[in-house]
Amino acid sequence: MAILAPLLAPLIGLGSLGLVGEAIVGIGLSFGLSYLSNKLKPQTSGSSQAKGAQLSLGYSVNEPREIPFGYAPTKGWLKYHNTYGPNGNDYVQLVYKLGDIPCDGLEAVYGAGKKLTLGAKQILRDGRGNLIVSGQPVAEYPGVMWIEFHNGEWDQEADEDLVAKASGTPYSANRRGRGVCYARVTMKSDNEKYKNGIPDFLWVIRGGRFYDWRKDSTAGGSGSHRWGDESTYEWTRNGAVITYNYKRGVYVHGHKVGGMNCPAVSMPIAVWTAAANICDEEYIKKDGSKEPRYCLDGILAVDSDHGTVVRDFKTCMAGELSDSGGVFKLYPGAAQASVMTITDDDLIAGVPVRYIPKLPRDALVNTVFGSFTDPSQLYNQGALPPRASLEDREADGGAELVADYSFPYVQSGTQGQRAMEIYRREGRFQRNLGLTLRARAAVLESCDWITWNSKRYGFEGMKFRVLQSKPNNDLTVPIEIRETSNSVFAFSSGTDEIDPLTPHDVGAGGDRLASVQGLKATTVLLDGEGFEQAPALRVDWTPIDDTTVTQLKLEWRKVGDAVSMETTVLNPAAGNHYIVSGIMGGIQYEVRMSMVTMPERATVATAWEPTNGVTDPQVVAVAAVAQSVPPKAITPAMLSDQVRQEIAMAVAKEETFGSVNERLAEIWDAVTSLADSASAAMMSAEGQGARISEVRQIVQTNVESLARQILELSAELDGNVATAVQDITTRVAAVETVAGSKNRVFRQATTPTATAAGDLWINTNESNRLYRANGPGTSMWMLSEDQRVPALQSTTSALSTSLTELATRVGDNESSTFDLAESLDGIRARRTLGVNSNGNVALIDLDGNEYGSAITFVGDTFYFAHPDVASGAPLPILVIKTVAGQKRFVFTGQMLVDAITSGEASFTTLASITSKLGRITSGYIGNEPNTSFWDLDTGDFQIG
Repeated sequence: MAILAPLLAPLIGLGSLGLVGEAIVGIGLSFGLSYLSNKLKPQTSGSSQAKGAQLSLGYSVNEPREIPFGYAPTKGWLKYHNTYGPNGNDYVQLVYKLGDIPCDGLEAVYGAGKKLTLGAKQILRDGRGNLIVSGQPVAEYPGVMWIEFHNGEWDQEADEDLVAKASGTPYSANRRGRGVCYARVTMKSDNEKYKNGIPDFLWVIRGGRFYDWRKDSTAGGSGSHRWGDESTYEWTRNGAVITYNYKRGVYVHGHKVGGMNCPAVSMPIAVWTAAANICDEEYIKKDGSKEPRYCLDGILAVDSDHGTVVRDFKTCMAGELSDSGGVFKLYPGAAQASVMTITDDDLIAGVPVRYIPKLPRDALVNTVFGSFTDPSQLYNQGALPPRASLEDREADGGAELVADYSFPYVQSGTQGQRAMEIYRREGRFQRNLGLTLRARAAVLESCDWITWNSKRYGFEGMKFRVLQSKPNNDLTVPIEIRETSNSVFAFSSGTDEIDPLTPHDVGAGGDRLASVQGLKATTVLLDGEGFEQAPALRVDWTPIDDTTVTQLKLEWRKVGDAVSMETTVLNPAAGNHYIVSGIMGGIQYEVRMSMVTMPERATVATAWEPTNGVTDPQVVAVAAVAQSVPPKAITPAMLSDQVRQEIAMAVAKEETFGSVNERLAEIWDAVTSLADSASAAMMSAEGQGARISEVRQIVQTNVESLARQILELSAELDGNVATAVQDITTRVAAVETVAGSKNRVFRQATTPTATAAGDLWINTNESNRLYRANGPGTSMWMLSEDQRVPALQSTTSALSTSLTELATRVGDNESSTFDLAESLDGIRARRTLGVNSNGNVALIDLDGNEYGSAITFVGDTFYFAHPDVASGAPLPILVIKTVAGQKRFVFTGQMLVDAITSGEASFTTLASITSKLGRITSGYIGNEPNTSFWDLDTGDFQIG
């Protein structure tokens, strides 16, 4: 008793503090409670309080309400104390408020830095049946400490011990603590067991139960959850589910306690379902154990800034939360599907593209540190192993560029590591672009992923995350995007999970790449509009994932030339690039590549690599309906600005080249002659007529190539125009020969004469049925149609027949179904005795419906037997006998003896006991006025 007496003596008479209404409210906190607070308060190091845990015991009477979720560690708020016992302070009661919403249960208790072991609940009474103490005994403090936990249900009863033992003002049974989760600790005085003072308690509770729309069958899910019906909610650690409930608001018995007030329509179920499923995904750790991908655990005050809480939530999930016009979408850290693929054709012409290939130095990260709520450190903040890359540091000029992340609601070190690695990898994807797209991109929102295939920038299947999108009034869509990749979220426990005791570098290591590998050049023919085709070069190389290689310089030239052209490839990881501009047909090219690095280092250009052959000729589409081309119909305006500029530079000095206008006129006449010859060649082709829509004309170069040839010959224009015209006439002759050899298309009612296999005939006499020629002549036409149609017609007919037979069979069974229904009605009046779903014995109809009624058992002796046959014969428990002239249930004598031996029997009046009771080892024997008594427990004896 000595240990409690000096501590609690000043507090005698302050026992009126208690649980009031819906919250436990401290009343009359004066010097006494302040004194107790100082005595019980643990010595702190002055470190800041973690957001995910309440690690300082509180004493205020006006503290903010708190919402626990997941596994919530807290030291609680001391709200009530009381002492009682024969000496007035043999026992002390302490009440700790743990949360302001109903909780799922008590997970663990720590005392004096050690986890306590709780036994089954005990109820101890004195010899007169008066309550001494009740609660779960603590094994580490045997016989001197009991804990009683109340989870805060709305209909929970007041604590029995507090009501029975309150000193001073009575502790009312109405002090139930509705909606408040709390614990009562009772300690008995003991100098030895409390030699270090009253232990400092840390409580870990399973926090609130929350609504999960995936378990709501009325919201597209499956289950009994219903928003607003708190009895249907379940405990969860799912990060998305907890975030959803916080944004919609946390309620107790219909009263809002905390959180935000977002309506359901502002949180699209499909997006949040995907987020919740990601959080539930199973992650297998390096040691083989499993855990959900993203959990949230902790406790927060309801007066916390909403923006800060939500930001901490998404940070703990390495995710993003988008807000698009008041619609909120959560994206936990995971690779997403691309919602749109764009190409260079989606860019608005004339609007510049803002391209930032590298982040500024103050935004670069190559080393990441982090902390989490560590259960092994009694839920204090613990350090996560750093994620550092020497390779990234070298790429950044040798400087350590650090980012720190705090994960207050994370209690798993591996979850913290996964989030840190996502942030580290994201920082190495540095490309940022601002561009304006056409109207179809108006559906894009922030956090969406898109794929960009760009020949202009060398992007092939590159993924970007939308940072911002805001359509203009003219339906053009300016967007801001940043490069990302599935690899950012590809965390492998075998290679990426770090032992906290042996941290290591996460870089790839090895020598830096000095030259492009696997260079190869191939000639290709690219399709354009209609039948147009253009020669091009495809350049392939081994994709480069070295982040210090920022660009590639690609050069090409004709084999044997000394002068080359070049372009820049912005995506070294693409692995291929096409060269179209300036490529002419019938020429063999060669290419080479070199690397551009940041920071700069010595690199080596590849050797010149020739193409696999000469380039293909260019194919352009020419209209065939015109009978002739008007003179001078092809004008300089038809040429590109670049070609016109080159021509202007070539003929700038009239004193050197003579009359420029006369020479150009001769050139345009030559071109017109070429077009006239092509028209004549097409019109002369047998069977074409005026119905042919177009023909493919093969030429060695397009108009721009012809212009370049003109530039090369400009110095000799005076004497060579006639030669150029003759060259054009020769090419037209080649066109005439080729045009006559191409497949033809006939559209007529009579059978045409095919010129070669592959010709097509549209028979207008048979509703435009299509025929294809297997060879020349009139008898080689074969009908071209899908041969599966007759088989489909046959299958459809057979299916119709089967459906008719099925309808007949259903009609035949109608009478049988009626007979069965009558039979069921016939047995509804018959009932059996059974056990319903609640475990109660009841009368049940044979058709399955429960029927309530009185049940009478006939017999004079009732037996009970153990299900195990080897346990012996059935035992008689009750018999029906005549007592005082009336039929009564009478317990067997053996049963009464067993009951008295194992427990306690209480009688209002018992005239005498005639029995050999055996040895009485404990209890209280005394007369009614208590002037004579013998307390077997304490040894006190009095005769008066």
